[in-house]
Amino acid sequence: MTILQTFRLANAANAAALRRSSTLNSSLFTPLTSALPLHTLTTQITRGYRGAAGEGRASSPKGIDDALRNKSLQADKEIRERHFALPPATADSDAVSIRRKRLIYRSKQRGWLEVDVLLGTWAHQNVASLDATQLDEFETLVNEETIDIYNLLTLRTNIPAHLDNDTIRGIQKWCEGHPMGKASIEKYGDMKKEAGLT
Repeated sequence: MTILQTFRLANAANAAALRRSSTLNSSLFTPLTSALPLHTLTTQITRGYRGAAGEGRASSPKGIDDALRNKSLQADKEIRERHFALPPATADSDAVSIRRKRLIYRSKQRGWLEVDVLLGTWAHQNVASLDATQLDEFETLVNEETIDIYNLLTLRTNIPAHLDNDTIRGIQKWCEGHPMGKASIEKYGDMKKEAGLT
């Protein structure tokens, strides 16, 4: 007995048992093998998208040449390296150094891409130079909900009283000039030209 014959026999037995034991109308129930021709069963097993399985070949969108693709891949690599890199160790005590690294990590891993980029980039560039009071103020911001941080950074809401300090206002000012913050379309275009992305 082949596998397909075993499958058909088991399917027919299951269908008969279901008809006997349930209130399902038997005229509405059709076994899978009698409803579908044999070639349909085999084509349903075939995968369409193969992901990173290494099968098939990659294809690029039409109109994109190799130079532009290589330039974008290089830019992507540099952005990812900057995003995941931790700043060099400072002369701080171990506890302060660990706290700084933890704040940078928490700033980059919020779960929202926009907040990860805005807050994570600012933290990467500035946390190493913050004093103890500024670290406390920044940690208070990092402890807020991600949606509240996003609204605060993009100037959608006013600064609440418990976060109203120079550190948070500085972060807002920095985000205002960032392409993902409240920058204008013209300023974003200028930044793309300066970075060589056009």
